[in-house]
Amino acid sequence: VNTTGNYGSGIGGGSRGDGGVITISNGEVTAKSKDGAGIGGGAYGFNHTGGTITISGGKVIATSTGSNGVGIGNGYRGGSGDNSGGSLSSGGNFIYATANSVNADTSSFKGIIKNDGNTTIYGTYTLTEDMTIIAGKNMTISYGSSVIVPNDKILTVNGTLINNGILS
Repeated sequence: VNTTGNYGSGIGGGSRGDGGVITISNGEVTAKSKDGAGIGGGAYGFNHTGGTITISGGKVIATSTGSNGVGIGNGYRGGSGDNSGGSLSSGGNFIYATANSVNADTSSFKGIIKNDGNTTIYGTYTLTEDMTIIAGKNMTISYGSSVIVPNDKILTVNGTLINNGILS
């Protein structure tokens, strides 16, 4: 599935609209918007949220092509106050996604979100192979999250490691 929005989101709310309830459970999804969210709420939804977004499987790419939108959450000037970005969960699964930004609540999301070579980890992740953070790129371990490096694996940091959680 390939979708594109302008002020509305690629998947979710139209211009000035809530993201609603969005579930992606499999397949390949590419969702883009200029000022709305790639996945979530549209732009200018001043009293709206990014919705309830669950990504429990598949390959997901969510981006904003404009300077004001977001990849996952609520679009430009969408909502106000706590949780205006909506919520992002992974349905109990560990998910790999690509998004240029996320403004949704990620406390129920477990996975890795990549953006232009930068990586953010949510939940507990155990390296299954050697990993290198290349020069000029970041890996962020989000608050409440952890990265486990088994004895037979190597984490090489040539870029920046931002550890807001646990690295063991």
